[in-house]
Amino acid sequence: MIDLLAGTPSLLIALPQLQDPNFVRSVVLLLEHDDQGAMGFVINRIADYTLKDILHEDNKLKTFGDAPAWIGGPIQTDRAVVLHNCQEVASETSYGDIKVSSSAESLEELLDMPKGFFTAKHAFRFIVGYAGWGAGQLSAEIRGGAWIQTDFDHEIVFNTDPKHMWTAAMQILGINPLELVHSDQRFIN
Repeated sequence: MIDLLAGTPSLLIALPQLQDPNFVRSVVLLLEHDDQGAMGFVINRIADYTLKDILHEDNKLKTFGDAPAWIGGPIQTDRAVVLHNCQEVASETSYGDIKVSSSAESLEELLDMPKGFFTAKHAFRFIVGYAGWGAGQLSAEIRGGAWIQTDFDHEIVFNTDPKHMWTAAMQILGINPLELVHSDQRFIN
């Protein structure tokens, strides 16, 4: 069995062999992994709707209403969380500097922040759904060449254009994506 990097959060980067449409060229922020399974959020998929589309009439959305919603994965797509790094805002769960909140109060606190508050230092994402793996599934997928795992990188998660995030994450590892060869050929020994 492959040992995953010690600790979470970390990043999972999909390799070209991974052809599941939910994860092609995806970067996943892995937040939990133990013998029961794993959980994280795809962080480079913008939804075709905004925060305003989901929350409708909230007056506070005048400032942040055009902020995109993000597709965090194929599981529980009827639920959303706010992923942020704002120490000033309460959250239900913390993973080091990363906070995950699902309460209306946390979202309201974030929306109350002045627009200039959100810079390269402070960021939030409204994420719908999540990615999950059963016991041993993620280790098997890594062993099978579907993913590369690397350390958490704040710049990738919060400050990289999602269109370029996969390539940027690969380059941090010293991998030129253009040099990767997709192979689903099975070799017989």
